[in-house]
Amino acid sequence: MRNPEELHASPAGSRQAVRAHQHSSALSTLAELYRSEARLLQNLTSVLGRQQQAIEADDLDTLDDTVFATHRVLGTISEARRRRSAVHMMLAGVEELDSEDIDKLLGGDLPAELVDARAVLRAAALELSRQVRESRARLEGAVSNGDALIRSVYGDSGQPAPSGWHKAESAHGGILLNRTA
Repeated sequence: MRNPEELHASPAGSRQAVRAHQHSSALSTLAELYRSEARLLQNLTSVLGRQQQAIEADDLDTLDDTVFATHRVLGTISEARRRRSAVHMMLAGVEELDSEDIDKLLGGDLPAELVDARAVLRAAALELSRQVRESRARLEGAVSNGDALIRSVYGDSGQPAPSGWHKAESAHGGILLNRTA
C-alpha cells in the first residue's frame, strides 16, 4: 500500500484527490442549497399566513399582494431545484436524488452539515404542508360563504329586487337584475 504522499504524486492519486475535493465541495453546496430552499419554504409559509389574515379581514389589496408574492417565491423555489439537480448530476450523474439515494451514495456517512441542513428543509416542508392545508380549508370556506351570499341575494326568486332594480327570471334558472331609473 502506498503512503499518502505517493498517492498524490501519481496521476491516479491526483485524480482521486481532485474527485474527493469535488465531492466534498458538492456536498457543501448541497447543504447550502437545502438551507436556501428551507428559507424559501419558510417565506412561502409566511406569505400563506398573511394571505389567511387578508381573507379574514376582507383585505383585497393584501390578498392580491400575497398572490404575486406566492408566484415570486414559487419561481425562486423552481430555480433552487434546478441548482440542486445540477449538484445531483455532479455527485451521481442523475438529476433527481432523494435522501435515501444520497445516503446510499455516501455509504451512510453523511457530513453533519448536510444532515442538519436536510433536517431544517424537512421541518420547513412539513410546516408549509400544514399551512397549505389550513389555507385550503379557509379558502374553501370563503368560497362557500361567497356562493351562499350570492344565492341569498340573487338566487332566491321569492325575494324582491333591491330598490331601483328590476328583477326577471333567467333562461338558465337564475335571475337577471337590471337597474331602472
